[in-house]
Amino acid sequence: MILILSGGAHKDSMNKKLAQHVEKICHQLNAPAEFIDISTYDLPLLDPSNKSAQTPPKNLLELREKFERANGFYISTPEYNGGITPLLSNLLNSVFNFVYFPKNTMAPIINKPALVGSASPSIYGALQACMTLKSQLSHMDAIICPHAVSLSQANDMFDNEGNLSNAEAEKRLMQGVNVLVKLSNMVF
Repeated sequence: MILILSGGAHKDSMNKKLAQHVEKICHQLNAPAEFIDISTYDLPLLDPSNKSAQTPPKNLLELREKFERANGFYISTPEYNGGITPLLSNLLNSVFNFVYFPKNTMAPIINKPALVGSASPSIYGALQACMTLKSQLSHMDAIICPHAVSLSQANDMFDNEGNLSNAEAEKRLMQGVNVLVKLSNMVF
C-alpha cells in the first residue's frame, strides 16, 4: 500500500489536489493507495522535553500504524519560507520521535521508497519545498525516488475534477508514480 499525504492545510490546497491525483494514478496502475488528509488529525505540537508523556495520542498511534503498513509514500507539500509546512513538519517529527517511540523510532520509514511533490503559485517555491522534503526524508533513511514532482506556477494546472490539465506535468507525475509503485513492490 502506498500512503499519500499532503502538507497543505486548507480545503482548496493545490497540494491536496496533487496528492489526490496521485491516489487516482496509483489506482489506475492497480497499486493499493490511501490518501490521508493530515489536517484532520489533531496532533499536539511535539515537545521532546515533556518526559511525562507516557502514551502517544490516539491519532498519532493511528498515523504511525499507517506508516508501518505502507510499502511506500507520496508526500506533497507547499513551500513555507523555504521549507515544508509546520503541519507536515510536526507530523513527521511526531510520528518518528524518541519521546513516544524510543525503540525503532524510524522503523516505519527506513528503506521504504518516497516520492515527493509540491505545487506552488510561485516560480521556485515548489522546487525549494521538494529539495527540503527530500533532504528530511533522506535523513530519516527513506529511499528517495529520483523523480520529484515540482509544479511551479500551478494555479491553473488543475481542472474542476482535480485532475492535472497540463500534459507535461502529467507525464512527469506518471513517471514518478510508476517508479514509486515499482520500488514499493520490491523487498529491501
